[in-house]
Amino acid sequence: MRRIELKLLINAERDEILITKKCPCPKCRSKKSLKRLPANFKCADIVCDFCDASQNMDNMVCVSLD
Repeated sequence: MRRIELKLLINAERDEILITKKCPCPKCRSKKSLKRLPANFKCADIVCDFCDASQNMDNMVCVSLD
């Protein structure tokens, strides 16, 4: 079970890095202004440097039933 939790944590960090590099801020549409917050920061994962909007990332795991 521990191996699965570690894999999900690595995927979440990878997704945060991808979002900060590729996506504009959803509030102000400023490009490359999203920055990652430190691990275990309360209530937010990403913050915009331009408008100070904070976003929380949620990840979903899908398992094939086939």
